[in-house]
Amino acid sequence: MRATAKRVPQSAGLSALTNLHAARENPFGMEVTIHDRTHTVGPELRSYAATKVASLTDHFDLIRSAEIEFDRDLKKRRQPLEVVKITLHLLGHRLADLRAHETGRQQRATFDLALAKLDGELAQLKEQVKSHL
Repeated sequence: MRATAKRVPQSAGLSALTNLHAARENPFGMEVTIHDRTHTVGPELRSYAATKVASLTDHFDLIRSAEIEFDRDLKKRRQPLEVVKITLHLLGHRLADLRAHETGRQQRATFDLALAKLDGELAQLKEQVKSHL
């Protein structure tokens, strides 16, 4: 008896591999990009921030991608302030991107404040979208 190999088209195998890789790379369902300008953001804060921002899609499903930027404000201070900027890119050409900016002493607390501000903006936008339907 002879064993025969079944040929699978190369494009079908490649797309399945690519989709599997994309699922591992982005488990949140949306693209979350984190920019660390301070070089002090640890992996715990990165995963916490990505998870929290990705959870915003539970409230509003028209979010395409998100960018989180961690920076420092060094102007005329003994201790620098932590700056967090969050930008949500929304689906559709009529919806503008949402941005939140917050400054504080600790990175995680500052991130939470910016996220709360963005959550409020999303709630307002959701009401506006519902009222126009």
